Amino acid sequence: MLIILGTIHGKMSIRMFKNQLFSTKISPERLKKVFHIRNISQRETIPNLPVLDDNGVFHQFNPTFEEQFFDLKVLDLVSGSYFGKIKNRNEDFYFPFINFIYQKCYSVGKVFLYAQPIENDIHNLASSMKKLELFFWVNNNLKGYDIQRFVVTEIEYIFSVCQSLYDLLQSIIYSIWENITLKDQSIQKKNLIKDSFSKMLFELKKGENFGLPQNIIDFYYHEESFFKKMKDFRNAVHHKGFTPSHTIYITPKGFGVSHELQHFSRFEVWKEETFENKCIAPLKPIMAFVIKNTLEAMQNFKEIIEKIISFPDDIAPNYSVFLRRLHLDILDRLDSYINNDVWYDTSL
Repeated sequence: MLIILGTIHGKMSIRMFKNQLFSTKISPERLKKVFHIRNISQRETIPNLPVLDDNGVFHQFNPTFEEQFFDLKVLDLVSGSYFGKIKNRNEDFYFPFINFIYQKCYSVGKVFLYAQPIENDIHNLASSMKKLELFFWVNNNLKGYDIQRFVVTEIEYIFSVCQSLYDLLQSIIYSIWENITLKDQSIQKKNLIKDSFSKMLFELKKGENFGLPQNIIDFYYHEESFFKKMKDFRNAVHHKGFTPSHTIYITPKGFGVSHELQHFSRFEVWKEETFENKCIAPLKPIMAFVIKNTLEAMQNFKEIIEKIISFPDDIAPNYSVFLRRLHLDILDRLDSYINNDVWYDTSL
């Protein structure tokens, strides 16, 4: 049984955004040319992503100043996101939270502002995981590179990006909460912390509930343990001088760290049987675990919020949003990196 606490406010005009840089007003009648978009019953903000038709052809519907559309047939998509009924390539990545933003939340407040930054962070996390593989290959095949320092900077970057994603999630939660109307008028609804997941947790721990439903408060408490470990690691690097540069081991199987190093061991990911020389633990499961838990936090919020708020129907029924760029398929293998494929192959 779904408990609906509120409904989303409508927007003032139909707008189509490309990279969030410009907008134009289009009449609902002329919008029908854009075949994947549902009939518009109210004024909404429409994401202007390429769409893959049933024949495998990409279309980019660009609005003109004459309130018309120019249908640009696209030979191929190098990177970005697109609507499709199925993946155009096996390597393309489906992330339910991104699909949720484009399909149901894009016209809610300023949620559209955060879609592109989240996508960029996802691309960068996948690239960072691939770079660690590349660094191992370089170490085995080329000379004259400070591989340990390469690895350290990538570790620090991954932790920083993951914390940034939590803050972007907080901005989306803020925007959604700001644009709902509660049916129970006796609840005192307050504005949330806008762009800091950490500060939001702090206020909740002080006893301020902002009028939030209990299951959303429970979501924050559920994320607290992992988020604190990740934040403590980042703070140790940025504010306390911790650097794992002298603790990175380069083994024949890949990069590792001491199994006793608390900054890593506290994530409780390793299996003792995977250790080299009984004391060197693989680095890859830690990085995969941090990324996986960050993405799952966004997915967990999506599943909770859909149960308590009545969102509009999908803007593109029967379509999904897929992400395209090299190396994104790595994100589909995070579970394997944590549990089975914990070391690196010597070939790329």
